[in-house]
Amino acid sequence: MFLKVVRGIMSMKKTTAKIITISDLVQWHEKGELELSPKYQRNNVWNEKAKAYLIDTIVRGLPIPPIFMRQTVDVNTKTTNREIIDGQQRVRAILDFVVAEDFAIKKSHNKELGGKKYSELDPDTQELLLEYEILAEVVTEKDESIIYDMFARLNSNNMVLNKQEIRNSKYWGEFKVLIYRLSSKYRDFFLSNQLLTDNDCSRMRDSELINSMVILLVDGIVKETPTSIENIYRKYDKTFPDSEQIESHLIEIMDVVEHIYHFFNGASGCFANKNYFFTLYCVLANQMFGIKDIVLPRNDLFSSNEIKNNLGVLCDCFAQFINDFETNINDKENDYGLHMEYSDFAKNHSIRTTGKAERIKRITFLNSFIERAVVNGDE
Repeated sequence: MFLKVVRGIMSMKKTTAKIITISDLVQWHEKGELELSPKYQRNNVWNEKAKAYLIDTIVRGLPIPPIFMRQTVDVNTKTTNREIIDGQQRVRAILDFVVAEDFAIKKSHNKELGGKKYSELDPDTQELLLEYEILAEVVTEKDESIIYDMFARLNSNNMVLNKQEIRNSKYWGEFKVLIYRLSSKYRDFFLSNQLLTDNDCSRMRDSELINSMVILLVDGIVKETPTSIENIYRKYDKTFPDSEQIESHLIEIMDVVEHIYHFFNGASGCFANKNYFFTLYCVLANQMFGIKDIVLPRNDLFSSNEIKNNLGVLCDCFAQFINDFETNINDKENDYGLHMEYSDFAKNHSIRTTGKAERIKRITFLNSFIERAVVNGDE
């Protein structure tokens, strides 16, 4: 939708795309040639965390959305004036950091530069920040009604935000940053193994999945609802004391997951589904570290210290499970009891998939299979 609006606006004869720098914005501001007009201001004013997150994005050299500004010439003062139509929050955040120095970079966003204001940055970082390039769509249209129409179109969106997209725009603290960082790290894995689609990731379904993976390590097996997830984001927005340990454990688990998927040349059998992937992840979390508030069998071969020495055994266990699952889910005649057990396992991956009881049943079933497979393999 946004791209369609941009293309429509850019088709106007009085619109030109230009590259500007942050130093340009600072100079225009100091000369009084930059207007941040209240008439184009939306109600959702950014808080300090949102501003700091933008500055961290810029410092890292990552792209930010373009801004739209109207440029007019004052024949009396012989000066060029610039009025920001869209992108005011970004421009205000930049000026508040560079000129007013109203806030510092957050440590939760950037451990190296956290706590520093603009004047406290080293000269090289200051220079990189001032030279940062922003795409600006410059409009020379004088008709006020057309400008208002442009602003309305830029800020209209027919797509309703989902819960995760709302959380992403609402919170800027340590928990959200961790989720964002891990989503970026494992997005290619989710896509290449067809656990998620490009469209899923564009709507932040990868972050939703990472939510579940992190929450498991924090609170154990719980029923996830929009309210409970919102509470987690709110609880850990200011500080997330166990962030480093949680991230370390998740990465260790995912190292093993990636090895298993590589062993099968990609997602295989039932594990080519994100709900089954999550069950596998939970079983590995239990074997490697245990899960809070629930006692499930654990094998010393798969403890966090030993599992990498026994990846072959582990992969053989999952290969056997995939084979047994496909055999028993389709075979009612040979062993109806096993057929029903595997059918229930499958049902718990398709109905109430975020329910606590269903998750416990799924994880217990697969965990027990792995335990039996190891014992039988030793006989």
